[in-house]
Amino acid sequence: MINKKELKIISFLLDKNHHITGDEISNFIGVSSKTLRSYIRNINQELRKIDSNIACVKGRGYILEINNRKSFDNELLELYEEDISSKSFIPTTHDGRVVFIIKRLLLLELKYNKGITHNELCDLLFIGLTTLKTDLVVVKRKLRKFQIELLKDGVRGVTLKGNEEDIRSCISYYIFNRFENDIINLNSIEMIFEKSSIEEMECILIAAINKNNISITDISFYNLLIHILIAIKRVKNENTLAKPLFADELQEIYEYKVAKEIANRIFKETKIELPEEEIYYITQHLCTRKIINDNGESKLDLNDQYIKMVIEILNHVEEVIGIDFRKDKSLIWSLAIHLKASITRIKYDMHIANDMLSEIKKNYPFAYKISSIIAQYIESIIEKTVNDDEIGFICLHFAAALERMKNGKGEIKLRTLIVCASGLGTSMIISAKIKREFSNDIDIVKIIPLNELSQVDKKSYDIILSTIKINIEEYKLEDKKIMYISPIFKSSDLSLLKEFIQENTEDHLLKFLEFTEEELFFPEKNLKSKEDILNFMLNEMVKKSFIGEEDKEYFYKRENISSTEIGNFIAIPHAIDISPKISKVCILINKKPVKWEEENVRLVILMSIEKELYIEFESIFENLYSVLSDEERVSKLMNVRNYKDFIKLLR
Repeated sequence: MINKKELKIISFLLDKNHHITGDEISNFIGVSSKTLRSYIRNINQELRKIDSNIACVKGRGYILEINNRKSFDNELLELYEEDISSKSFIPTTHDGRVVFIIKRLLLLELKYNKGITHNELCDLLFIGLTTLKTDLVVVKRKLRKFQIELLKDGVRGVTLKGNEEDIRSCISYYIFNRFENDIINLNSIEMIFEKSSIEEMECILIAAINKNNISITDISFYNLLIHILIAIKRVKNENTLAKPLFADELQEIYEYKVAKEIANRIFKETKIELPEEEIYYITQHLCTRKIINDNGESKLDLNDQYIKMVIEILNHVEEVIGIDFRKDKSLIWSLAIHLKASITRIKYDMHIANDMLSEIKKNYPFAYKISSIIAQYIESIIEKTVNDDEIGFICLHFAAALERMKNGKGEIKLRTLIVCASGLGTSMIISAKIKREFSNDIDIVKIIPLNELSQVDKKSYDIILSTIKINIEEYKLEDKKIMYISPIFKSSDLSLLKEFIQENTEDHLLKFLEFTEEELFFPEKNLKSKEDILNFMLNEMVKKSFIGEEDKEYFYKRENISSTEIGNFIAIPHAIDISPKISKVCILINKKPVKWEEENVRLVILMSIEKELYIEFESIFENLYSVLSDEERVSKLMNVRNYKDFIKLLR
């Protein structure tokens, strides 16, 4: 059987049409050369069945050779499906075993109210007791997030201890989670609940929802069904919930009436009586359903408190980072709808997974920073912790708002200065043609004669279109892009300008590189932990006066909100509460990976950014992340020894 790391090797080589050295693959996978060779031998044993293999050429490296693409694709698909969903799949990695152990413990708790011994777990996973104890340390840490303890009982073995609400929340999170883009397939839960019970509960819910005109999405319906099935099984085993803090408040809302009807129907059909506490929790699930509303902002049907809350939040954002979102009615409307469900979930400790979280962090880093600020503000209001998943959902609203803001302000257009020596008439013709042909790409800042060029602020434009030769040294324009055009703007100028725009709008990395410095580049470091790396980099920034000593705490504060790792052995620490006089980027490459939060990291890009550049940096990040998602390039970046080679590879 091919394990997860071997599957990762296949994926890494799959889109490469040239040889890759063993060192590059070893660095990417995080194994020794000896282990890599062992993995490749095992892979080739499996791939021979479909007439494929990983070939090795001495001095050049490895390459994946596929002789029958259709057979290979089918085999690869089966391997991925087996990896993800097979009941018999036994994980071989530390992370895989941790999740396996948690799921096994939760299933035993749900179905039988019992635990499992260390020896039984070792036999299931084909590991020794020492390895199991290492895995259990992480299991304990992950369960602690749900306020659940891991206990060792002489009779029952390893068991779970926590209040009933937390245990059910953990069961839902690890065993039954479904995401927005998943196909709802009730067959997948038949291994836990009887088919007849699933169908019976489904009919009861559909009848109650239709009778009471409840609007609910498929995923919310699925979550409600799972909750009730879990509740029935737990009540049968005499595991009961505590009365929620907001019980009196819940009794006053419409969803409580519907929950009461559902409980009565369950008793009528099954003779199982759900306690009043269970009815409260069904009410909570109905409150947190996602409502599909296609009527637009004019039909907004929300309690005024959520609109007011959003306005307060946007006031706070404006104070902290200096960006005003308060005129964006679409944001106010959509965020108010979202927070109505989100805050109810947070208040009642109802976890939902955000399967897009890692991609959200990568693609919308600035919007995610804003959402982290908002999360802290919400926490101060409701006195509950907002988790990463919820921050990610909030982030999507601000990503859309930032895009609207950029489009509305023309900030994605090239700010263009036209230098013309032929008089007003000619300059107006050029201007009219450019506006007609490039209205979405160019924003004309000013049309001037050459003698006024020295008086124009260089920060006010990105490129120059000129009908006259400019002495770049005299006007100090070495860092500006200049294109020379004909005074009558011929068709040939049109074609050249299209290419010129494309070259300059796509090269966002150049702006990022402006903030890097050789004195802030630290290759081949041998630091032992995330804390050591942050301390070293921040102290260097302070030493060179790019940030103040007092600013360091904001970087640590940001790390505590949510991890800044982005995958692919990379982390991008940053702070949003500071406003340095100058933007700078510090880069560190560690010799060995260190555990950041959930993943190993070698390449660390620490950023200190001026407030005025926040919106602009979203576009720069998009380009940067596309580069950093290239596994082969990142592998090479992590092995460079000097600043010039790093910049050359990055570009």
